[in-house]
Amino acid sequence: MGLRQWRILRQMTLADLAAIVGVNPAFLSQVERGLKCVSVPVLQRLAAALECSVRDLLEERDLFGGRRD
Repeated sequence: MGLRQWRILRQMTLADLAAIVGVNPAFLSQVERGLKCVSVPVLQRLAAALECSVRDLLEERDLFGGRRD
C-alpha cells in the first residue's frame, strides 16, 4: 500500500494527516499523486501518524521521486 491507501485505511482526510505531520494539505496531495517528494523527516512523521513503517509507505511508490519497479 502507498501513502493514500494507508491514509484511507486509517480514516484520515488529507487535512487531518497534514495537520498531524505539519505540512500543507495541498503539498500532501501532490505527494500522494507523485508530483512532489518528501524529506526523510516528513516521511518518518507520516509513518508515525499512520502507524506503519517507512518501508510500508515506500512499497507502491517511491516518495523520494518516481515509481518503484
